[in-house]
Amino acid sequence: LASLHHLLARQARQVGHPSEVQHVADARRLYAEAREADPLDPDPINNSGGLEEEFGQLATAQALYAEALRLNPTGVDAVMNLAGSLARERRFDEARERLQAFLELSPGAMDVRQLLERIDLVVARIADPEGALAMLEAQLSERSTDPDFLFELAALYEETGRLEQACRSFQAAQLLRPEDPRFQAQARRACRLSESRDGPSGR
Repeated sequence: LASLHHLLARQARQVGHPSEVQHVADARRLYAEAREADPLDPDPINNSGGLEEEFGQLATAQALYAEALRLNPTGVDAVMNLAGSLARERRFDEARERLQAFLELSPGAMDVRQLLERIDLVVARIADPEGALAMLEAQLSERSTDPDFLFELAALYEETGRLEQACRSFQAAQLLRPEDPRFQAQARRACRLSESRDGPSGR
């Protein structure tokens, strides 16, 4: 019996998306059995939260993420999932509090720090797009080889009407990640917009 529960727990941890199982009920059953086999293991609890959020059960998902985080206060996946879920509901203050508390325990968790920065940027974009742009431009020298950063910068350039800068930033992001069709499409679109408004710039 113990070996069966161990197998179920391992299978449950490997289920990352409901499309990977035949029925959602099967995934829920696997997670429930894994949790019963080891109630102190945060992984099946966190994964259960992901399944519930996928189907719109946000309150249930957030409670599961929080429980996983309680069991393992330095669990990066749980805090990222919880903060991301809160932010998607525009509960930015709660998301930031969770991330900041986590960083007090694990200041070297770069993924968590970057999520906090992204949430700060979203808040700034809502309140003050020009201020958000200034925030990103101040980081450009340090993050000029980060395609995701350049993509965010380009989007803000476009949002604030700086189409030529948007075109160049999207192109720079595309060069760093040429296999990503989203980057290619955005670069083409932004550069067409820039040229239609300002004329060819000799790029």
